[in-house]
Amino acid sequence: MKYFFILISILAISCSPQKRLARLVHKHPELMQMDTIHIRDTFITKQVSIDTFFSSKLDSFVIVKDNITIKYIRQHDTIRISVTQPADTIIHLKSIPVQKVVVKIVKKPVPVWVFIVMGFLGLFFIITFINTFRK
Repeated sequence: MKYFFILISILAISCSPQKRLARLVHKHPELMQMDTIHIRDTFITKQVSIDTFFSSKLDSFVIVKDNITIKYIRQHDTIRISVTQPADTIIHLKSIPVQKVVVKIVKKPVPVWVFIVMGFLGLFFIITFINTFRK
């Protein structure tokens, strides 16, 4: 009974499919092939606009940098600052290389001895067929 439980426990913890696959890939690395997964994320930003007023004695100017427009406008004794960022779409493309198992269906060639046996069987049936009609 003791040996029965030992045998059952050994069979229960035998090779899992992951271990079998790892062993197969270790013996035949040509079965693994590199593949790439492409992930595309799209982010849409909304338009942002900010206006500010204060008093100063500077000239007017406009700055455009990185899709952001800053307008500094002097009107008499008031300065108006306007910051605008238009709506934008940001696309992030990420490629991840992964390994995948290549499944190839290999047809095994039929051994020559099978054709020889089939030939003898066919010859035997032809001879028995002819002998049955002769009698």
